[in-house]
Amino acid sequence: MKKAWLLVILLPMLLFFSGCQEPVEEQRFTEEDALALEADFENALIQETVPREDVDPEPIESEPIVLNTRVRDFDDKESLVDYLQNYMSEGLALQYTDLYYEERDGDLYLIPMDGPILIIEEEPVIITELDDGRYELTQTVDSEFIGLYTLRITYEQRDGDWIIVERVVES
Repeated sequence: MKKAWLLVILLPMLLFFSGCQEPVEEQRFTEEDALALEADFENALIQETVPREDVDPEPIESEPIVLNTRVRDFDDKESLVDYLQNYMSEGLALQYTDLYYEERDGDLYLIPMDGPILIIEEEPVIITELDDGRYELTQTVDSEFIGLYTLRITYEQRDGDWIIVERVVES
């Protein structure tokens, strides 16, 4: 009998107080969000470099590292991957770090090559909400240097911030 009265008293209180929580408002992803994250992505990925002072200024043909490509703020790929995860998924951070960086003699080097294809602000974009709360940006561009391509970037929220989880360029 006591259990029944306890249930009758506590159940309405529980229902009342659980309804007092403010609803969590889902953030919509906008073009402004995409452009801001794209700038952060580019600045984080292409790290500032400094000259190596311990190298002969005459390059050796077998030496693939260019003199001025030592990364200033990171000594290894692991620490760079950790930093990049502020802007992208771990998988994407690993992919880009392996593509653009090389570790040598305790230092990290930026491999000289073209950077990733980025959103062109002057070109139109389409942002689509996907079923799982993620968003996809699509931009099709006819470039003089690359030709016709479509850039697709998928975004998701992690701890309240947007990150890039996938980048695909289709030719």
